[in-house]
Amino acid sequence: MTKNNKEKTKYRMVLIVVTLIVAAITAEICHVMLKYNTGDFPTHLQWAVFKPEQSYSLLDVLYRMAWSIYPEGKGATFVVVVIVAVGFIFSAVFIKALIPSRNYAAASVCALLAYLMDPVFCPGWNSSFVIGVQAGAIWHNPTYLGIKAVLPIGLFFLFRIFHNIGKTVFNIIGLTAACTVGTAIKPNFTLCFEAALFCVVIFIFFCKKKKTTPVPMLLSMVPSVVILVAQYSRAFQGANAGSGIAVAPFMILRRYAEHPVMSVFQSLAFSLFVLFLLRREVWKEPVYVFVWVMTVIAYAESFLLIETGSRMYDGNWTWGADLSNYGLYLISIPFFARYFVDAIKKHDARKIAVGSAGVVLLAWHFLSGVAYLTLVFERKTVWKRKRIL
Repeated sequence: MTKNNKEKTKYRMVLIVVTLIVAAITAEICHVMLKYNTGDFPTHLQWAVFKPEQSYSLLDVLYRMAWSIYPEGKGATFVVVVIVAVGFIFSAVFIKALIPSRNYAAASVCALLAYLMDPVFCPGWNSSFVIGVQAGAIWHNPTYLGIKAVLPIGLFFLFRIFHNIGKTVFNIIGLTAACTVGTAIKPNFTLCFEAALFCVVIFIFFCKKKKTTPVPMLLSMVPSVVILVAQYSRAFQGANAGSGIAVAPFMILRRYAEHPVMSVFQSLAFSLFVLFLLRREVWKEPVYVFVWVMTVIAYAESFLLIETGSRMYDGNWTWGADLSNYGLYLISIPFFARYFVDAIKKHDARKIAVGSAGVVLLAWHFLSGVAYLTLVFERKTVWKRKRIL
């Protein structure tokens, strides 16, 4: 084995170790939820197994299959852990593709930072870790963890399509699979990711210099739209008759955020910093623009729309904002890391000083997420209700 191959093996081993860490965290979270009856996992599992007429997610099907093999929740926990692990690996693969100069070890560290980041928590200002309803790490709901795992897969194939990497047919199949699976897990994936994809398709269609053919991208959304219609019928008819969708500006944000306006900036602090700092560079990357388009759409949905009926205050329309925050962390960290490392290598004092502010924001986001996980394992509850500092 050559020295180069040994280094590649070493870097990939780091990716495997970090993935196992994320998988272990996920397994312990699921264990806490099932054993202490906290979070949404116990309820989702009961619906999937005992009330299938009220379920519409692909995860419910997988839960029932796992229950038949290994009951009492252990099989379902295994399903969630595998999905999270696969999604995390794709997060690192996406970062490696985005910044080719980085190896898998560095990419896995960037992915870990993004995966655990939460809105910046301010002691004395915030009484809980729910900084409104736009956190990137929603551990109490395995269904969200499912679409969070699919997002980097969709971004990876979208990146390859935008830059004409590999065979177009393979990339379109991958994008179609990501859209279909993400929507089958939760319709919010289509309502933010594919809404942004549709905007991109329209832009490409009217663009004079077409580097990408829009028709295959448009066709990639067809299966998921069909699934979305079926989910809507199941979610708002039959056992759930009386529920629907309504416009109620800022209703959920005002209900759950102590400081509604600041909660948005606490969620987007690092992402906005990178946007301002590297605005001349990042806008040249189509996937970066795509994630911001997705974010604007998702935030608009979360601010304006609610479900009516018994699920009015569940905040299901906020999931797109949660997912978008993770997408922003995922795509902002590698760009910032490259900027800061280059500044250090070139001994550029001004860039190092500016970049240090970004390091503080990044660490603040990350430590807020780690602090929440510490509370979960200490207090055996996933609800972010207690102040820790």
